[in-house]
Amino acid sequence: VADKRLTFYELDLGLNHVVRKWSDAVDPSANLVLAVPGDKDGPGGVLVCAEDYVYYKNAGHRDVAALVPRRRGTDLRRPLLMVA
Repeated sequence: VADKRLTFYELDLGLNHVVRKWSDAVDPSANLVLAVPGDKDGPGGVLVCAEDYVYYKNAGHRDVAALVPRRRGTDLRRPLLMVA
């Protein structure tokens, strides 16, 4: 099975072409990518949602993983998947 990868591209309007910035492997259960806007006040990047975890990824920054909280009484053996 091939690795699932997250790839960042940048549009160069001056030269009118697309440049591949970087690519990184992600969790095989990843199913949703959310943009995090960036500016001088923050780094931006993306949130990658997968079974039981949300990952923050951006070029030049370390990855951050956060466990998705569960309600009391939820079966811990059953994976939690974010879909919206």
